[in-house]
Amino acid sequence: MARSWLCGPRRERIRGAWIRSGLIRNSLFLERSDHVARGNLKTGKSGDEGVVTMECKVRWGGPSGMSFHAETGSGHLVSMDGAPDGGGRNLAPRPMEMVLLGAGACTAYDVVLILRKNRQEVLDCEVTLVAERAEVDPKVFTSIKLSFVLTGRSLKPQLVEHAIRLSQEKYCSATAMLGRTARIDTEWEIRQIGD
Repeated sequence: MARSWLCGPRRERIRGAWIRSGLIRNSLFLERSDHVARGNLKTGKSGDEGVVTMECKVRWGGPSGMSFHAETGSGHLVSMDGAPDGGGRNLAPRPMEMVLLGAGACTAYDVVLILRKNRQEVLDCEVTLVAERAEVDPKVFTSIKLSFVLTGRSLKPQLVEHAIRLSQEKYCSATAMLGRTARIDTEWEIRQIGD
């Protein structure tokens, strides 16, 4: 049976009571063991049967700042922090920077994988993302420019363009989601290494 957690539960002690919180199928819940606070907030689309779920835990670093520490379902740890003007200490990437870099890694992964499957000798792939955000809340991305630089031996331009197009039109979940609010423009360059 598939687990329905999108963001895993956590328990912590706040003002003498244990709180358990998390997301279940796009629903935020808070539950205090002393029954003082309880809530349920549904956002986004409802979960369909058979969908693939991901799990993560994000925990606030505490009252001394605005840092957050996350553990992914695959067991990796990531820290994030806010800007000093928002109470952060600028010790780690901002959460929206993580969204942007996740999109870059997602599409770069696809491009390299597609080129390898096409027997292209890719030696390096770098993508630079420049994004603009809305001025009012929620400050979603409104435009994103992806600039790919691919280095390899005898890379075929038509295959590079095809790989980038497939990533954006078919495989990259991150750019597909961001593309609902942002115009996404892409450019690419090939740097050939001598044989």
